[in-house]
Amino acid sequence: MLNIQQQTRPASKANSHLSDSQDAMSIEFARLDKLFAKHLYSLRQRGRSPLGDAVGGAVIEEGEAEGLLASLHETHCTLPEDVIVPETWTSPLTNLEHTRELFHLLPAERDILLLALAVEVDSRYARLVAFLNDHVAMTRPTVGLAMALLLPNIDAARTALLRRLVANGPLLTNGLLELEGEGPVANRTIRVPDNFWPRLIGIETETRFSVIPLNKIDFDAYETINNINERITSVAVWRTTQHSDQLLIFVSGFPGSGRDTIAQQVAAKLKPNAITIDARRNDISDHVNELVRESRWHNACVIVRHAESLSPEAHQTLQRLIPMPLIYVRDNDKGDELLEKSNRPFIEIAIPAYDYAARSKIWQCLTSGYSESLDATALASRFGFGPGRIKNAIRLAETFATSAGGNQIKQSDLELTCRRMQGAEFGQLAQKLPCPFAVNDIILPEKTSAELDLICTWAKHGAGLFNEQGIGRNLNTGKGLVCLFSGPPGTGKTMAAQVIGQRIGYDVYRIDLSQVVNKYIGETEKNLSRVFNEAQRSKVILFFDEAETLYGDRSEVKSAQDRFANIEIGYLLQRIETFEGVAILATNLQKNLDEAFLRRLSITANFPVPEAAERFLIWNKLLPPESQRDNDLDIEMLSKHFKIAGGDIRNAIFSALLLAAEDQSRLGMKHLVRGLWRELQKSGRIVDMSQFGNWQKIISGIS
Repeated sequence: MLNIQQQTRPASKANSHLSDSQDAMSIEFARLDKLFAKHLYSLRQRGRSPLGDAVGGAVIEEGEAEGLLASLHETHCTLPEDVIVPETWTSPLTNLEHTRELFHLLPAERDILLLALAVEVDSRYARLVAFLNDHVAMTRPTVGLAMALLLPNIDAARTALLRRLVANGPLLTNGLLELEGEGPVANRTIRVPDNFWPRLIGIETETRFSVIPLNKIDFDAYETINNINERITSVAVWRTTQHSDQLLIFVSGFPGSGRDTIAQQVAAKLKPNAITIDARRNDISDHVNELVRESRWHNACVIVRHAESLSPEAHQTLQRLIPMPLIYVRDNDKGDELLEKSNRPFIEIAIPAYDYAARSKIWQCLTSGYSESLDATALASRFGFGPGRIKNAIRLAETFATSAGGNQIKQSDLELTCRRMQGAEFGQLAQKLPCPFAVNDIILPEKTSAELDLICTWAKHGAGLFNEQGIGRNLNTGKGLVCLFSGPPGTGKTMAAQVIGQRIGYDVYRIDLSQVVNKYIGETEKNLSRVFNEAQRSKVILFFDEAETLYGDRSEVKSAQDRFANIEIGYLLQRIETFEGVAILATNLQKNLDEAFLRRLSITANFPVPEAAERFLIWNKLLPPESQRDNDLDIEMLSKHFKIAGGDIRNAIFSALLLAAEDQSRLGMKHLVRGLWRELQKSGRIVDMSQFGNWQKIISGIS
């Protein structure tokens, strides 16, 4: 501590002379006027006159300096002679005194702040300081001038104060002052940051760090999250028992899991406010002193978003300088090295995946003030959103409803918003299959349709039935659905997947095997892991066409290639069993699938070549309207005699339409016969030409 009591009598006696009605700034500046007057008198006594020999008009004359002091003295209140810098002086400037107490400043350090503040608010002080600095442009005090003004005759105290200034004492580390310039420390300029000095006189200013009042945040939706509250409570208990703010909390979760709000909920147990910074910005270390100041001033925790992006240097700097609890928000699987390099005690709060029950409660909580027609359970079943994304979905749905002239959001608004938000990102590994079909466009046997209906039923009720609290929990069926569509080419397997997606509101993504399968060891598994993880996050249907390529039967190991192929199949077996979504495997060769996969199937739909009645319906549905057909079309004959799949019928009609366009006529039987014959020839089938009846003459020339 600096001992300067020898200069004055106790402050309490001095303060008793002050009227309560006197302006606080006037009182403090009057005390500063006395310091300036005493310093000028001392200079004259020693025969020194700053700028006395300089060119007139370009400098501040000594007479002007005296006039400035007289003007200041007239402006400010009159203080007793013994009030200058008492050790126990309590500043009437409330925020200045608060700064001294909050940052543990010495009285002389507080008065350095006062001196730096004075030149910012009153140009007369700036002019006077320039006179004492021997430089007309140096209108801010230097370290040397501050020492001479505040501690003129106490060398030990000046040395101690100087040591605190150059060794990152509280004025600098807390961002209260900045030293500018180069050269000797005594010649460096003292400056109060522009975003702080107005606060000393009661004017609030904005800084680069926004403060979040935590008492204004509604955390109700987060009370439903399993085990989170217990972990949050443990943070508060640790701080209470340890009596320390030097704590580091890791909040880990996937994007949209509500991790930012949970971090605020943690902060609310520790402090009334929070300051949030983004670690992806590379200038954190440049402004850490300001961050230290703001966290102390507002009694705020510091929340670091995307903490996995912190450099090791920034991580160490924050731990060393920030006096408040640090809360790091990070992705589940990133930033582990920060744990290893932590100097503080730390607690990790891992946000679990939200199961159906938790999602339902969150949806119900956040939509409770809206229309009773909103089905929270359906939204929870369809979309795997956490609290953060649910809030965003509701906000966007409100915007859509308002723009459409409505005053209440509807179920359809929320479903549309959620589907837009959950867009899947597979890169080159999968392509989205749009659905240009209506639900009744697909014509299937009754048994096959019944299997597809079960998929829709699972999408609607499965999450509620088979979760940990559901009545089907004892079955241990997992949280996903694996389906097999088997049958010859062209029987509607891909179309069925597209229609199913439309019926249950899921996008369908077809896996691109050319991109997934990789010749390098382990790369196929990595690609498949990305596919399954993204599908689970975005709640889409995975469609594996030609599934026997991936899910083929394991072979006897005769070479290293066989061993690694079997490892890939083993990985697929394990991953598809834990997959929490809908996977559809389509194959023309069911017998080539590994038996272990067949045991894991929940739905098996067979797609046979359609019978005559079904083929008749398919022909009729795919052909143009009757008004655009010729009267000679004999669809019944085509359906009865030619046992082909729906894909073949589509191709035959495609060719027939081109032929009709070439003839510049309506679509007639001759065009259909030629189109069908072309399709049969293409597939290498042996056909009895007599089946064409009277139309065989049309194809006789072609054959």
